[in-house]
Amino acid sequence: SALSGDLAKPFTTMQSPIFEAVSKWVSDPKTEKKFTEVGKAASKGFQTITTALTKALDIKDGPKAMNKFMDGLAKTIKSVSNVIADHSKEIVGFFKGLWNSIKIIGSIGVGFFKGLIGGLGAVVKPLAKMTGHSKAVKGLSGALGDISKHKKGLQTSVKFWRVFLLLRKS
Repeated sequence: SALSGDLAKPFTTMQSPIFEAVSKWVSDPKTEKKFTEVGKAASKGFQTITTALTKALDIKDGPKAMNKFMDGLAKTIKSVSNVIADHSKEIVGFFKGLWNSIKIIGSIGVGFFKGLIGGLGAVVKPLAKMTGHSKAVKGLSGALGDISKHKKGLQTSVKFWRVFLLLRKS
């Protein structure tokens, strides 16, 4: 507590031209009049806006208009509910069709990724053999595993490709 007071004390006693100007402005009786003027202008502006909106929306009786709105909302909810109930078989059919489409797209996607992995395997397997493993490499994960054991060779390959791509761009 004492430390925080020691920290805050300089701020409460400091002299600043900005603080001094604000302090004078706040204590000036004219400032209170200005705030009163702004308050009256805001009140009048709000009244002008709400009066114009009341006329534009043709709201003569607020509670009656709100009740009419709620009646319309209830009628719309009942109507939408009846439409959904009357077409429930079609709606379920639509979502079943949508689900089947998603499954088809998913299977196409799986096939695509299997093809991609096969293509990567065709590239990675020879690289694994180049790293000194003459044994048969089993699958993509095996080939990647063998390649990952040769850190220095990988770094050299990456450097080569960086230089190649840099020279290609220029």
